[in-house]
Amino acid sequence: MGARAVQLLLRCPHTPRLHRPSRMLASALPVEGATQAPLNKMPVGDYLDENKEAPYCKGCGHIHIDKSLAKALDLLSMDPGKVVVVSDIGCMGLVDSMLKTHTVHTTHGRSPAFAAGIELADALYGDSALKTIVMIGDGGATIGLLHLVELARMNPDVTVLIHNNFLYGMTGGQHSGFTPVNFITSTTLGGNIIPPIDICGMLATCNAGFLARVLATDHKLPEVIAQAISYPGFALVEILELCTGYGTRFNPLIRKEIKADLKQQGRHLGILSQDQDKKEFAISYKEKSHPAARADQRHEEGIPRLFAHQLTAPLKLIMGGTAGEGVQSAAHLFTVAAVLSGLFTAQKNDNPVTVGTGFSTSELIFSPDEILFNGISMPDAILITSGSGLKRLEGMLVRMNPEGLAVVEADLTIPKVPGRILRPPFRGLIPDSQGVNLAAIAAYLKHHPFLPIDALKEAVRRRGKGVKEALEAVERGYQAS
Repeated sequence: MGARAVQLLLRCPHTPRLHRPSRMLASALPVEGATQAPLNKMPVGDYLDENKEAPYCKGCGHIHIDKSLAKALDLLSMDPGKVVVVSDIGCMGLVDSMLKTHTVHTTHGRSPAFAAGIELADALYGDSALKTIVMIGDGGATIGLLHLVELARMNPDVTVLIHNNFLYGMTGGQHSGFTPVNFITSTTLGGNIIPPIDICGMLATCNAGFLARVLATDHKLPEVIAQAISYPGFALVEILELCTGYGTRFNPLIRKEIKADLKQQGRHLGILSQDQDKKEFAISYKEKSHPAARADQRHEEGIPRLFAHQLTAPLKLIMGGTAGEGVQSAAHLFTVAAVLSGLFTAQKNDNPVTVGTGFSTSELIFSPDEILFNGISMPDAILITSGSGLKRLEGMLVRMNPEGLAVVEADLTIPKVPGRILRPPFRGLIPDSQGVNLAAIAAYLKHHPFLPIDALKEAVRRRGKGVKEALEAVERGYQAS
């Protein structure tokens, strides 16, 4: 390839202009036995602002997909206010400014994950009225491949439209994971030598509910998209199109070549699978995992207020000990006691990757008002029950609030600490190491009773296991202090 060819290949194609389908594109991806419907006659005004210039190169296949999506929404008579289009990074993401639906523009490859979050939030906590649609390119689909795999496995009610133009069109025409063999791009000037990912075939092995592969110029594309949107679960449509900025410059993309390439790869067009029996994820979750479905179990949707607290301002407390000795579990019971006393709480845990060894810490905030930030730079109290906890929290210990209180195991050697310090011998008092952290909490409440010790005991009882031993640890810690 000569220098002139390389120069043309690397030329930036992204000058916004009014789209007019090129003859090259129109003849490149025909449909067997079908005539392409005139795009300008599609009734899409309720969903797509046609007064705005399409921000694509002349002949770009994206406009076909945009209008086909709008036509599909029209076929389904969908309320634009009930549609969320989640777009990815790439040229296809420029559709945001044209759509009259809700739009969310995301990071590269992550649009399926964002869409799943929106769909599940609406299904579990809203009225399930939203329809979530993903617009993603072949580059984004490759980068976010695992997100697509997980959505196929989970089956949330999300429709994904992959704009497969065989390359990265926004950043210079580089090859993607979907680039066909022998296809010329700015990074495969001698032709691509790596076989492309068969996204539909891959997701079929993940039991995807609805899969289709369609040409962008297929007059049935709006109907296929409408079927995908109507499917009650995960649906993906791979739409084959051409990048007129880069792809058509050096590749013989004619009907014969496209069909031969698909045949060689063993890939078919049309609706490839449609599992009507697969249950949508939100329905399964509501039936088995959602709190409402666990009402007959020990977990409750809310914790009643049974006690009174004495706080007028937020209290910031850090606990530190040895992993495996119930530091975080004791901290959780402390937060339950606080909620039982009418307080807002926040808990943030930390431990090494090697769970069960090394340190374990919990940062706790108790407040009479809503907690909007859970960071702690100067703790009001620190409870340390082991050397591992001391090593981890020594820096926080020396910058504790001078008006605060530190409760530290008596056997530990500690630096000079601002504020008050309490040194009970927990290890000698509590036979079970699982109880030392509850004892430290009880000791703290003896000297700073911002909530009653009975609230902590009630939290222990609600846990439902090891109640006798835990209550004994609480009582010994309270008396020892």
